[in-house]
Amino acid sequence: MQQNTKIKTLQQTVRKKTTKIINLKSVFDELKSKELLNNNRYDSLIESFSGGSTDIFANHFNNLSKIDKKGNRHYDEAKKFALTLHFYSPRAYDYVRSIFSLPDPRSLRQWTSSVQCEPGFFQDVFKHLQNLVLKDSNNGDCALICDGMSIKKSIIFSKSKGCYEGFINYGENIVSSSDEDTIASEALVFMLVALRSHWKYPIGYVLIDKINSDYLHSLISCALELSKEHNLKVRTITCDGTSTNFKSISLDAKLGKTLKTSIRL
Repeated sequence: MQQNTKIKTLQQTVRKKTTKIINLKSVFDELKSKELLNNNRYDSLIESFSGGSTDIFANHFNNLSKIDKKGNRHYDEAKKFALTLHFYSPRAYDYVRSIFSLPDPRSLRQWTSSVQCEPGFFQDVFKHLQNLVLKDSNNGDCALICDGMSIKKSIIFSKSKGCYEGFINYGENIVSSSDEDTIASEALVFMLVALRSHWKYPIGYVLIDKINSDYLHSLISCALELSKEHNLKVRTITCDGTSTNFKSISLDAKLGKTLKTSIRL
């Protein structure tokens, strides 16, 4: 009797969910109407997941039919959808999670914490962008943005690495510094943004205290070379209007001829 009651309850739940969820587009439309997604993020999600909704729905009903919710397993497409939606809007993710069977935000943090993101440029991101270009050539045109963000000066001992962290760090095989014992006060972040598509990715960062024009020029040149190697065409460079940024860009005459440079004052 108890099993029959549980089966009926689950069947009723499935019917309610089925009538509530027609397709992913209806969910995205509702998020847009509730102002949980802007137009660009709405278009990006529609473009990325409209064809993979079968796996996401299968993931939902597979976990819904389980009596023990502690052992939920999620398909790769559902994981990709969850990570993308949470990146765009945690509020939208919480709303969709009330409808779909999706991973807990703590699981998302565990998955992303395993990604290699030491100071320097991210090879995994460049490989992913290269695959996007192979799928659609419109993904190749992009803009390079570099900006600094202040961080708290502190020294922390990393048990996993067995060393202290918090010093200036330009990453491996980029530029060498003579003041690597100086505590970092800023993170200089590099990002690529699509010009004819809907994506943006951080491609690397370095930990600095103060950076001169020679070091910054080397970093920008490295970002451009890596972009070119992975079939990405950087059309513009955007940065703050500091004297260091002016000097670093003017060091290379080729930048002025081949790229549009935008300086934010």
